[in-house]
Amino acid sequence: HAGRFEHALTTAERVVALTREQLGEPSIAYGTALHNVATMQLELGRPGEAIESFGRALTTFEAALGPLHPQLANTLSSRSAAFTMISLCLVILCFLHR
Repeated sequence: HAGRFEHALTTAERVVALTREQLGEPSIAYGTALHNVATMQLELGRPGEAIESFGRALTTFEAALGPLHPQLANTLSSRSAAFTMISLCLVILCFLHR
């Protein structure tokens, strides 16, 4: 499945570039494109990259929709999943090195 997610990530990254070029950064479409990139990064086991991309999506959504818009909850939830993945990896590493 990793090959399909790699292809999806490449496509999502192209969508980010095209959306930024056509609509600019403070747009809902750009935030959605960033969120999709982050989702693919998380699926590929790259939580650090996903956290950064989710953060960019949050900043974009806040600029486009305001800081209290419900759309932010989805991205915040997804970002917390990436933090959880990193935390679990650290717990496993600590367990293996004891």
